[in-house]
Order: sequence, then C-alpha cells, then structure tokens
Amino acid sequence: MKEEIISMLVKSQDYVSGEEISQKLGVTRTAIWKHIKELKREGYEITAHPRKGYKLERYPDIPAYYLLKPFLKTRYLGHTGEYHDLIGSTNDRAKELAANKVPEGFLVSANGQTAGRGRLGRSWNSPPGQGLYFSLVLYPSLPPVELPRLTLLAGLALAQALENLGVNVQIKWPNDLLINGQKVAGILTEIAAEAERTIYAVVGIGINIEPLDEEVKSSFAYPATALKEHLPGVSRQSLLAMFLERFEKLYEEFKKGEFAQSLTEYKKRLAFLGEEVMIITGDREYIGVLHDLGEDGSLIINDGNTVKRFAAGEISLRRKEGEHVLSN
Repeated sequence: MKEEIISMLVKSQDYVSGEEISQKLGVTRTAIWKHIKELKREGYEITAHPRKGYKLERYPDIPAYYLLKPFLKTRYLGHTGEYHDLIGSTNDRAKELAANKVPEGFLVSANGQTAGRGRLGRSWNSPPGQGLYFSLVLYPSLPPVELPRLTLLAGLALAQALENLGVNVQIKWPNDLLINGQKVAGILTEIAAEAERTIYAVVGIGINIEPLDEEVKSSFAYPATALKEHLPGVSRQSLLAMFLERFEKLYEEFKKGEFAQSLTEYKKRLAFLGEEVMIITGDREYIGVLHDLGEDGSLIINDGNTVKRFAAGEISLRRKEGEHVLSN
C-alpha cells in the first residue's frame, strides 16, 4: 500500500488529494493518513494540506523502482519491480520472478543483501545502506552461447554512466569496474536455458557507494574502493536511472545483432590491455600479454609462442605484476 501511495505522489510531483488516493487504492482516507504517518517516520518528507491533500517534498536515496520516475528515461527497464530493505540476493529473487514470467525489465533492488555473490560463487559484501544492489530480468531471443556478452554490455553501460558523472573507470574483463585500479563494482549474469533456447537472463550489479571502513575493506580479497570516495554527492537513484538508460540502448542494439560498436567502446576502457596477465582456469595457469578481445568478447592472450582465447566461464584474470586478485 505504501508503495502505491509513494508512486502516486512521485508521479504527480504536486498535491494529490486524500480522496483521489483513497478512491484509486480502494481504502479509507483514515487508512491513507496512517500510511502517510508511517512514511514520514521512514524518512519521507510529505506536506499535508487540509484542502489540497499530500505532496512529496523529499524522499530517502533508496534504489526503489517506484522512486525512479523523475529520473527514468527508459521504455521498459525499471518500470516494474520490487524493492527490499534487506534480501538474501537480488539475483536469486530475480530468477524466481523470471521463472514466473514477470515483465521484461523487471527490477529487483535492495538496500542490503545477506547473501550477495559474484562470479565463481564468491561472496559480495553488501551491508545495508552502503551500496547499490540490483538485478534485471531479461528475455532475450538469442542463443545461450551469446548471452555472456550481456555482462560486457552491463559493464560498458555502467562505465558510461559513471563517466557521465565525472569518474574515469576501467573495466576488468569480464565483469569488474575499477577506479584507480581498485574495484568499485561487479556484475553477475545468470541464465536459464533448454538446449539452444534461452528462457531468461538475469543481470545483477553490486556497486560500493559509501566509503569503506577498514573492517569492510579487509573482508575483500582484492583492493576495493567506493564511489563516494571519488564522487561525494552521488545519488543511488540517479546513478541507477542513468545505468538503465544506457543499458537499454546497448541491449536493444545487441538483440538486433549489433555488438561490434559496443565491443569497441568496451575495449577503450579495458584494464591491463597490452600488459602481462595470469589466467587461472581450474588448476591450470596461463601467463601472457592481454592482446585483444575477440569479436565475441572472448579474451585473447599471447604468451610469445601461441595465442589463446578464453571465454568468460570458470576463469579468473589477474595482473601478473603485484599478484593482486581483482576478480569477483
């Protein structure tokens, strides 16, 4: 009920009468008043006028889909969704919803996660109020073999959104974003498929927003940073809206078979290009120069004798010098 009230107030950006709200939601004006009181306690600044009704003046910076309307410029991404103050994993919830055929672009977001994770099953520290955690439900009519490219597209879209805010980032193939060599965000794409048919894809993203204390930093197995250490005034809502706008454009092009230009833009931001790196797959290690990306987004490594290609699967990329693990 509170979500519906907030949605009406956000959409209006002006006064909405208690009678209009009660008629639309099918509840009494007294019930509306009680929900308004609860919303005020939760940090929503709502002005009440005896004749005009209620007006939303200010609201907390939480990544709820129903608060994105003033920022959102997409056709469908983020127009439907659900928000959780605390959840196990937004990806897990998005997969449950995708199996039940929620609309494409459905957004699952949370203020915190208790079981956030990244690639290779690694945990992702997701304390409440400290980051931006969300997952998108997609139904691409493409073969499953092509869908790892969604991770690259999401990385590029997030990089473009951050650059628009004035932050220079690099992308560590395939799924991490770095600021000054320190990880600020990670991406996890999961798919469900039968044979060569894609059922759904879920793209999940976790971004460190608030400055990290030493205890949190020590919980990471890699150098980490937070966005507000570089951009103090960033809003989770505006960043999420900017990402959705850019990702929708790239995703629509991808569905039409247009991937080459996105890959070119991705490579402009590729970390460690031309540097010696280590690839770990299972119990084997490969050392060579990160030479290029293939037209399918695969990693091309030159060890001086042979050129090897690696798909995103169960592998980890490290910069050879310094031996820092920078994969989530």
